[in-house]
Amino acid sequence: MEDKSASTLAPQLAPEFWKVVEVLEDTGLLPHLMIVGSWAEYIYAQAYGDQLLASFRTQDVDILVPNIRIPKKGVNIYAALADKGFVYDENIVNGVGKKVPLSV
Repeated sequence: MEDKSASTLAPQLAPEFWKVVEVLEDTGLLPHLMIVGSWAEYIYAQAYGDQLLASFRTQDVDILVPNIRIPKKGVNIYAALADKGFVYDENIVNGVGKKVPLSV
């Protein structure tokens, strides 16, 4: 059985996470949102070392957008993520969509 604990999952998926952060930065969205969920714990663990252990439960990047009116200029996040090798995958039953890296 494959080990999916935080200690093995984070290093394996970190490059893909940082690609997402890079897209958010390049599109100008990063200053206007917050990363929440498991990846927020990963960021805190990187900043504070052994004081916090990230507990990965999902592989997706959860983003909180406090004000959808900012930035005023529209951004095609789907195209920006596609340029970094992510594809859009949507569950046709519940309509939930996600971007997944081609390498996973």
